[in-house]
Amino acid sequence: MVSTRMKVFFQHIRNTYGLNTEQLKAIVNNRTAYSAMFRAAALRNLTCGSPVEITRGWPYAASRRAVRTYYNL
Repeated sequence: MVSTRMKVFFQHIRNTYGLNTEQLKAIVNNRTAYSAMFRAAALRNLTCGSPVEITRGWPYAASRRAVRTYYNL
């Protein structure tokens, strides 16, 4: 059974899915306007949408770190 917290996180992922890279970077960087869960969802979509040249096919945690370094987040 999926918890309420997971449902909200998945909803945030769906809400940030159609945004472009610049919008996702702005969300991840803005710590005061957005919740941590919403920023994590934006970072997840930014990581999943990044080209292989950035993520290098690494597992998600390593790809996320590489994306943060590449985009200076």
